Amino acid sequence: LESNPFAAVVQVAVANEFPGDPPNFFRRTPYGHHDIEAITTMLREAGFKTVSAERVTFPCRGPSAEEVAMALCQGTPLRNEIEQRAPDGLAAVTAVAARALREAYGTGPIESTQRAILFEAET
Repeated sequence: LESNPFAAVVQVAVANEFPGDPPNFFRRTPYGHHDIEAITTMLREAGFKTVSAERVTFPCRGPSAEEVAMALCQGTPLRNEIEQRAPDGLAAVTAVAARALREAYGTGPIESTQRAILFEAET
């Protein structure tokens, strides 16, 4: 998660809104599965004989902090976790995330990086 700054900023902002029960979708799912050795083992156990992995970094851009916040808070399963904790609070929590992104990256188009692990596997 810390290697994907937009999501990390949103994670902290949203978690601060629910200190007793922070949503952890990002930490648990898209950014929680990053142990190359463990994933390589799983791929081999699934029948892949040749497995390689490479960490890659890409630019990450958004037209505005508001649009990035909307994408992350309302366009991912994080939305479900927000709505479970605050059934009428999605817009307010999204606004908090947008404010945090603006504070970190400014107004107008925002830019950072994102990292991923690219796996190639052959049977």
